[in-house]
Amino acid sequence: MWLRSRYPRHSFLGDHQAGSPSANPGPTPRNVPISLPSCDPHFDFQVTLTVGFTVAAIGVRPANPQAVALAGLSSRAEEISRRRSLTEAQRLRGELDIGLAQALRVADTGVEAWGFCAEIEVDPDLLAAVAGRQQARRRAAVGEWEEAERRSRESRMRTLITDPLQATAWWYAGHQDQPKELAEVAKAFQQVSELVTPARPEVAETAGGLVDELVQTAGPDIGFHVRSTLRRIFAGYHRDDLCARLDALPVTED
Repeated sequence: MWLRSRYPRHSFLGDHQAGSPSANPGPTPRNVPISLPSCDPHFDFQVTLTVGFTVAAIGVRPANPQAVALAGLSSRAEEISRRRSLTEAQRLRGELDIGLAQALRVADTGVEAWGFCAEIEVDPDLLAAVAGRQQARRRAAVGEWEEAERRSRESRMRTLITDPLQATAWWYAGHQDQPKELAEVAKAFQQVSELVTPARPEVAETAGGLVDELVQTAGPDIGFHVRSTLRRIFAGYHRDDLCARLDALPVTED
């Protein structure tokens, strides 16, 4: 895959040199092939940049202004290309033309560099590999979305099945013209809930529970005797806190 620029070189060179009266005109812009990184590691664009530059008339002239200009343009081009995939070569070419068109000084070298993208080459095999990976990512994203939707529906159905009142209200919201069916629907949801809801485990009996049952079912005399006995036991173990809590309990007169 190749993309070539259609810009005429003579007008490009003339526009920049005419606007730099204090600079020494550089040589005719040259085409230089470079590799530019894409947003996918290890998958580079093969780009030909047309490099133009001028050198300031005052100051120290770099030994190799062409190399300085290329380094400056390459750095600017890499910032742009890292945002694009190999499948976006056409878009990258336009962005490089825009991003490199302005003549900018390269650090403190006195060199002002500009350029444009003359050609982009993308290996067809690499392009197919990147396109395939992007398609796989899209399919995976769709699959994850569908799975999330399925889990959401399951959670909603689980809530309705285990909550007969909510399930009945949900049904009636869509069948308000059938009020006579409401009782049967509610009964059906109740039966389903009883079938699928696990039975609550029986709570193991404790000595405290047995004492509670005795106090609640016996007469006041037995209750007073139990409280007195408990108080002596608590006091015998120096549990004044339990004695205080026992004394604070209401006394049943019945």
